[in-house]
Amino acid sequence: MEKGTLKINATKKGFAGIIQFTKPNGKGGQLPVSVYKFQDGSLNGKECEFERNGGTLMKLVVDGKTLYPTEQVRSPKTGSQNRTWENNRQTSIVQIDDSLNISKTFLPKDTQEIFSLAEKEEIANFALKFHKAARYDEKRGVFTFFKRERKGENFQLKADFSGFPFAEIARQHRKNAKINKKESDFFETELVIDWRLALGLGIDNVYETGITLHHIYGIPYIPASAIKGVVRSWIITHYFGEHGVPDLEKKYPFHNAEYRAYQDKNFCHWFGCPSDCDKILFTADGNPLYKNKAKNEYKTEKKKTALKEENQGKVIFFDAFSTSAPTIEPDVMNPHYQPYYSESANNAKTPPADYHNPVPVFFLTVTGCSFQFMVAARTDADGKNPLELGIGKKDKDKNVEEWLKEALTNHGIGAKTAVGYGYMNSTEQA
Repeated sequence: MEKGTLKINATKKGFAGIIQFTKPNGKGGQLPVSVYKFQDGSLNGKECEFERNGGTLMKLVVDGKTLYPTEQVRSPKTGSQNRTWENNRQTSIVQIDDSLNISKTFLPKDTQEIFSLAEKEEIANFALKFHKAARYDEKRGVFTFFKRERKGENFQLKADFSGFPFAEIARQHRKNAKINKKESDFFETELVIDWRLALGLGIDNVYETGITLHHIYGIPYIPASAIKGVVRSWIITHYFGEHGVPDLEKKYPFHNAEYRAYQDKNFCHWFGCPSDCDKILFTADGNPLYKNKAKNEYKTEKKKTALKEENQGKVIFFDAFSTSAPTIEPDVMNPHYQPYYSESANNAKTPPADYHNPVPVFFLTVTGCSFQFMVAARTDADGKNPLELGIGKKDKDKNVEEWLKEALTNHGIGAKTAVGYGYMNSTEQA
């Protein structure tokens, strides 16, 4: 077994652990511990032994005690196996098969025949497996990647990234991002998923929900546009929505938050801006003026932005790739009052009631890995490095890197952040 050191951080969900170790090539490595729940930080700094399959933790031993996997206990009354939280969340007393079944897909006939000659049905690229080999449920008339029945089929879409060169992809990604860039024009940080990450639930696909997968590599990734959008939104909301708000707008501080952001030169240098923008007008008693209240349209006036001309953002955000093998886990949303939320509910015909049947909607999440976030400067702005410019109170300005970390750790990224998904933690924390 390999040896390493446990680093345990306090998070909003409890305690998260990371194993820091030295790879055979002499470089440092980190392995998130997502399959074991730490009760406190007492094991922080402890030496440990572990086994892994790529980026997946298979065994963890501390002070001679095996923390993971824990042995399942057989109940003396029922003889059934009782699961503990520490067991891998995918462990079950029921054998769970892979949802991949070529005969139940709509792949071309000749492709199905090729698979029939193989010893095992397997598709290495997870994006192809998810999108092109979708399993069709004839009984329900839908495509599905997850099914649980007490007496019947039990399967879920499984991903095997054990053979994927995550470290090499991260190295090449970094190399490409730094082309023609000085060290001061580039920064990189690694953040680990606090719990689960839900990306691309609404993308086009044959299922009810989706997941963002790289179209070539087939691995989960975070698009640069999503990262830039989260950081930009966080700054507008948590700085310009709270600072510099005129007394007249105190009751509605966020209405003109974006307008105030466009009056900041550094914000325009970072994210770009138009030549002018709209400012919402307010009445003397501090209420916004409406142009059409029924449509929630406000009266506005055109104002010049800080740079007084169209400006392209000079900070480049790159796609974020996982630095180790992630785990793909199914999760569920369970709307209880579907009739109430349907079109008939808009006519107030169907009130929410306990007799409505829950309608589970399954989706896939990413967990058990960290992501590589990189940002670079396009050109100097007014003779200054954009990455060294700051936004904030006097003497407390934060640069892009600080705002990025703050947004991802305090707001999260992806879907369902309001209920704990998508939050990140710094791997540098002790």
